[in-house]
Amino acid sequence: MKQPLNASGSAFVQAHELAQSPADLAGSMLLLETNFDQWMDERFELSASQRAQIANMKPFFKATLADAIAGELSAGRTIAFSKTNNEKRAPEELRDKDVIIFGSTRQSYSLGAAEIHEDQGLQILITYR
Repeated sequence: MKQPLNASGSAFVQAHELAQSPADLAGSMLLLETNFDQWMDERFELSASQRAQIANMKPFFKATLADAIAGELSAGRTIAFSKTNNEKRAPEELRDKDVIIFGSTRQSYSLGAAEIHEDQGLQILITYR
């Protein structure tokens, strides 16, 4: 079942991806890396405008985004996804947007074990202008 392209829809899709067998996850990640448009369309309820925006993304950015998502999911990690809404404007006016992807590293130190733990993460933020 396709999900809305929002935080809860993204969480559902990620949970579904991570619940697959390793072979099925690998196949899904291969599709993501080779055909981002199809992977998105099969999992999310996309409007015609969203499909066009995905199709018109610069190839380098699309490949970077696909590789980052695939890397996180392949490692068994989830991605923080958020999408801001500009409620002062009508939905048809919300076309100009920025897609921001950034990685993060968090370190923690266990005093009892004298160990440093490092966790990686990925965040995707869509903001409207």
